[in-house]
Amino acid sequence: GTHIHYDFCKYGTCRAVSIEADRPVPLNMDGEIVFTKQADFEIVPKACRLILPKTVSAVWQEKSVRSNVTV
Repeated sequence: GTHIHYDFCKYGTCRAVSIEADRPVPLNMDGEIVFTKQADFEIVPKACRLILPKTVSAVWQEKSVRSNVTV
C-alpha cells in the first residue's frame, strides 16, 4: 500500500519483531481483539498448513513466489 511512504511508517524485513507501547493497545489475534502493551511476532518456516480447494491449490503451486508453501 501507499502507507509505507508516510514519515511515521517504517518499512523493512526481519524474521522476528517485538513491539512495545506505553499503554495497552488493541491487537487483532485471529479475530479476537486483545489489549496488550507488548507483542512478539516470529516467522516460523513451514509452521502453517493450509487446506485449499483444488482450484486454489493448483494456482498456488504454479506461483514461484509461494514455492515454500505446502498445500
